Formats: sequence, structure tokens, C-alpha cells
Amino acid sequence: INEGKFMKLKIKVAIPGRIIWEDEATEAIIQTTTGKIGILPNHAPLVAAIETSVLTLKDTDNKTTLLVVSDGYVSLEKNSIFIATDRCILE
Repeated sequence: INEGKFMKLKIKVAIPGRIIWEDEATEAIIQTTTGKIGILPNHAPLVAAIETSVLTLKDTDNKTTLLVVSDGYVSLEKNSIFIATDRCILE
């Protein structure tokens, strides 16, 4: 048990040809084609289509990072999130 330590998600956002953003977060919130989802560490594996929206990432010190992503896909496995999108803008 890692008492006092926050589990983290590894996040990668890719546009055609390269990884545009890579970091860790304790929570991710993203809009899929079937609704908005929140992802915490140890979430069940997932593959979903995403809509153009704001990806919200929260860190252990309550810092929030916002990324605007276009339509694409999100996959989640073993606390690693991979987002493939045509465009990404850091807010």
C-alpha cells in the first residue's frame, strides 16, 4: 500500500506524426461520443470515440491543465491513457 502517495495516470496525446503532450495526472475528464467521462487510477480498460471538447487533467497539487482536442479516440489500459486526435491546443 502506497500510503501518502497518489496513484497517477500516464497521459499521452498524439496528433498525426507525433506525441504533442505527455504528462501525469490524478484525474482526467473527457467528452466521448456517448457522454462525458471521468477517469481515475485503476479505471477499467476502455476504448471510446471522443468529440471536439476540452480535456481536463488534474494533478495531486490541484493544478488543472486544459487541452482542447478535436474528434479522435481515447484508450485506457493499466493507468495509461492514449488520445489520438487531429488537433490539440493547450489552453
